[in-house]
Formats: sequence, structure tokens, C-alpha cells
Amino acid sequence: MNGDAFAELAHAAPLNLLLKYRGRMASIASILLGQSGLLTPINQSPRGLLLVNEYNFYRKKHSLTPLRPNIWKQSRMRPANRPLVRISQMAALIEKYGTLFAKFLITANAEEIYNLLQIELNPERRFGFGVIPTPVHSSLKLGKQAIDIIINTIVP
Repeated sequence: MNGDAFAELAHAAPLNLLLKYRGRMASIASILLGQSGLLTPINQSPRGLLLVNEYNFYRKKHSLTPLRPNIWKQSRMRPANRPLVRISQMAALIEKYGTLFAKFLITANAEEIYNLLQIELNPERRFGFGVIPTPVHSSLKLGKQAIDIIINTIVP
């Protein structure tokens, strides 16, 4: 549903920029969420405000231009499929592995790839690190169908 928006985000926040901050989850998340245009200082937790300030620093440092927030489709979506959740999951994958393609090349079977992609956001990282509230009991990990799509996109 948001394929075009994620493609634009990939151009607005290139992987080589994100890899400079590998191991620093808040930096990666602030760049991705800020570049998506969905990171705003309105009604945020202290953690969300910290991300806004961090993004403003990186925006000036790297001359970044955020996307328009209206390119993201959010209506009639389940909470786990909303862009903020998917962007946060992408930040977690980049922080943990950097580039996944090399990992895919050395894995022996599909089960290992499934295990690599089993990323679950812990409570403070859910829904964009406090950008919007979420119940603590909700599980935000990639589902089997999402992992199948990733595998079918990369493997061929």
C-alpha cells in the first residue's frame, strides 16, 4: 500500500548514510522517521522529542529534506502495518545487521533467513519510539507473510 512512499524514503535516507550510525539506534530511527515526514513535535513523549531534536541535528549536518507526510497512506490499516511501525522495524533491522543482503548470501536455508528477520520492537521502540502511544501488550514483529515477501523480493 505504501510501496511508492517507502521507495521515496529509500532515496531520502540512503543506506550508506544510515550505516554511518550503525549501532546507534536513536540516530538511525531519528533519520528514518524524520525523513519520512512523520516525525513531528506535536503531542510526543520525552523520547519522541529527543528524536525530533536529534533529527534536526542530522538534517542540518547532512542537508536532508524530509518527505511530505501526506504521501503515506494510513487509513484502513491494522496498527502493526502503519508506516511508523514499519519504519521503526526497518531501523531495528539496519541497526542489528547493517546490510542484510550479505547475510542472505551466506545463509544455508530459508529457516535461517526467517530467524534473521525475527525482529521484535521492545516497548520503548514501538510505534516510532514514543511518537504515538501504543499498548504495552501489543507485539510488533514481522509476520510470516512479511518475511515471505522480503525473501521473495531478495532471493531471485
